[in-house]
Amino acid sequence: MRSKRNRRILALACMFMFLLSGCQIGGKAPGITESQVWETMPALTYGEMQYEKLSVLPWYSGRTEATSVNNWAETEEGYYAVHIWNLLYADKADLENWVPVCNNPGCRHDAEHCSAYIAYQQFLIQDGRIFIVQDSYGLQEYYSGDMGFLLMSIDRDGSNKKLEYAFERQDPSSTARSIIANISNQGFFYCEYVLNTDGTHTRYLYRVNAGGAETVLKTDTGDEYISG
Repeated sequence: MRSKRNRRILALACMFMFLLSGCQIGGKAPGITESQVWETMPALTYGEMQYEKLSVLPWYSGRTEATSVNNWAETEEGYYAVHIWNLLYADKADLENWVPVCNNPGCRHDAEHCSAYIAYQQFLIQDGRIFIVQDSYGLQEYYSGDMGFLLMSIDRDGSNKKLEYAFERQDPSSTARSIIANISNQGFFYCEYVLNTDGTHTRYLYRVNAGGAETVLKTDTGDEYISG
């Protein structure tokens, strides 16, 4: 079963590897330990069917993360990728061997307590750690407050899980809300739709930084619920 799963992942890797990967040719990059933010996304020109071939970029260019919408990440030695609800890793020297990012040898890798579990697809490698968003359900040992999203981090081998930030209810007076969280190279974002007492909705967008959450957007949506 695991062999079949690995073959499917390998096929997917082969299909997208050139688009995602920096495809570094030889040598080491002195002082660079993780990918940068890729800011040179090719512009789309409507009506044109041909484009210049993608150039070869070093592994740390950030193209892997940007073109996969943070579903993949590239390091000097290998790749991280989300498969269903697990974060997997493979060395570049052996792309047939994808393993869950979990350091517990007895783990079945099928529940929230597994460090490889990643329910919301996106992840980010920063400052030597992997950052993911998880539901607070099942993580009571890290957080016992209001149900919502938690920004968690783990070492690159899946060990040493830590709570980095709890996306708590920003309007305690509201009894109804809808929440969404997202993680990318541009930051950690938290969107909250609040049902007001007069029947209208207010949409809040927050970005989390080292000092906490800052309000990026606040929009009143009237009495019609606007999604997205």
